[in-house]
Amino acid sequence: DYLVYFKTGAEWNNGKIYDIKQSKVVHDIGPTRDLAGFTKDMKHFYNCIGSGMFGGNVDVFSVPAFELEKNLMAKDSLVFSCDGYDKKTNTLKYTLSFNGFENKSAYAYNISTGTVSQ
Repeated sequence: DYLVYFKTGAEWNNGKIYDIKQSKVVHDIGPTRDLAGFTKDMKHFYNCIGSGMFGGNVDVFSVPAFELEKNLMAKDSLVFSCDGYDKKTNTLKYTLSFNGFENKSAYAYNISTGTVSQ
């Protein structure tokens, strides 16, 4: 069992995942997040960070090790939006932009199969 929490300030926040059984922090989510959570089967943790000042990131981690399993960023892209997690299909949806915010493409990452579709 896990507890996900965020500390916030005027212009920052930082998330952590605390393992209740082990009584310790097991993963540092990072300085900001727009969409983060566990998959329905609790085998993965996803974290989508919108571009803001940092360019953003879309990551999927294995559970319980919290090792990075997949970084979904494309070359020269920014995260335009984090569009949601679909429990029925175990799919993480997000939109990347290229050349600033002029060209956008929506993607869906099926966590069960490890495939990305556009």
